[in-house]
Amino acid sequence: MSRVGEDTNPGGLPWAVSSPPTFNAAMRHFEMHPLKRFNFRKIKNMIAEVKEVITKVEKLNNEEQQQIAKMLNEEIIWDTTLKNSQEQLRVLAQEALAEHKSGKTQKKDW
Repeated sequence: MSRVGEDTNPGGLPWAVSSPPTFNAAMRHFEMHPLKRFNFRKIKNMIAEVKEVITKVEKLNNEEQQQIAKMLNEEIIWDTTLKNSQEQLRVLAQEALAEHKSGKTQKKDW
């Protein structure tokens, strides 16, 4: 009888005590793997499109390049702000719905 933590299979194969995983078991593990959800072909196409746009932007003058860079940075900041304020937006939406349900809102024609 071996003690706890003692190697019962020194130098042996890892499945010496149990059988190796079957191909189907390995595939089930892969199917559940989060990376499988990514569409690598779509990402590859997207990267190609970004490279194409960068090539076009490089042909623009310096001022136009700076304007595009500023727009992209503002978009990234906006996305980050929106992502980081989801809880605040949820609370505001709940307040707006409560005001609407209690009759405190008015229909507008705009």
